[in-house]
Amino acid sequence: MHLLSSGQFSIDSNVVADFFLVGKLDLLCELFQGRLLASDFVLNELEEASIKLPCADAVTLSAEEELALFDAIRKNNPPLGAGEVGALTIAKLRKCGVITNDSRARRAAEELRIPASGTLGVLEYAVDADRISAEEAVSILEQMIQAGAWFSDELVRMFRTRILEDD
Repeated sequence: MHLLSSGQFSIDSNVVADFFLVGKLDLLCELFQGRLLASDFVLNELEEASIKLPCADAVTLSAEEELALFDAIRKNNPPLGAGEVGALTIAKLRKCGVITNDSRARRAAEELRIPASGTLGVLEYAVDADRISAEEAVSILEQMIQAGAWFSDELVRMFRTRILEDD
């Protein structure tokens, strides 16, 4: 069973942007229908980029203990931006996973014992869930890269090998 197949997930803006760049927000929304959470910090980042994510439940961090956790995560991970910290805070508060491409945010998630995945994991899950073919997943990834998304050459090579061999 794929990590992303059940439960709620707090999403970071970088993953949303990857799917937005190639016109595939509908795929993201379909895969996580009723299971996607976005902090107010993430939604602000998306709004600044003129991206709407109607399928995510907006979560505003406002209670004293929520803001204290946000501040603690931020202090322990100074390179992270408000969006990443917001996504991690929501994941910790709601006891759910986080979807982010930021390697520092993923390391912080590991330290906080939060399951983490990213764009490549979402594409892999889409194949596992029979929403797209392995070839389509590779094509979408290539489109994302052409549109400006960045993934290391090694990650792309491993993804292609794994996804096409499993199909």
